[in-house]
Amino acid sequence: PHIAPDSTPLIDTPEVRDLLAVVEVLVSPQHDLALAHALRSPLFGASDDELMHLASHARQDGSNWWSALLQLGGQSRESSAQTTPTNVEPALQRAARLMSGWQAAAQTSPPHDLLTRILQEGEARERVAATVPAGYREQALFHIDALLRHSLEMDAGRDATPYRWVRALRQSAQALPARTQAGAVQLL
Repeated sequence: PHIAPDSTPLIDTPEVRDLLAVVEVLVSPQHDLALAHALRSPLFGASDDELMHLASHARQDGSNWWSALLQLGGQSRESSAQTTPTNVEPALQRAARLMSGWQAAAQTSPPHDLLTRILQEGEARERVAATVPAGYREQALFHIDALLRHSLEMDAGRDATPYRWVRALRQSAQALPARTQAGAVQLL
């Protein structure tokens, strides 16, 4: 095994982009593209057909995808029934349930706490590990951990909102930290 220097920006890794899409939706629910990205990520694993169903529902109601997702998942405030509709795909049901709780947390939690909650409740590490090729798993999990560490480093974890954190990360050229692996040769 070997480790080579990596100048890849943190934000250019697929796992980080997926998690950023989730946080972006939580702080700006009107961004349909970010929601589509989050739903297609390993965190939820929505299919193209499920996204088309969501888009169709949003078009019929004249709403954005976020409102349609909450309505389909039975999480909307307008919904009088507390049960989840049976004709909705499991990925969308799961996304509506989890993301509605995360959105409430995004209004009061610092980025690190919000990311930790997303990773734990969403079983993100397990889902990413199950979807990436075996040779890439360790690196994918390293990217997730690097994002979590970065969320603590911004303003020393103080006075940072998820909205500010997403914007700052998108504007920065934060490179991946150096990676270590037992028994690996470090290439320079």
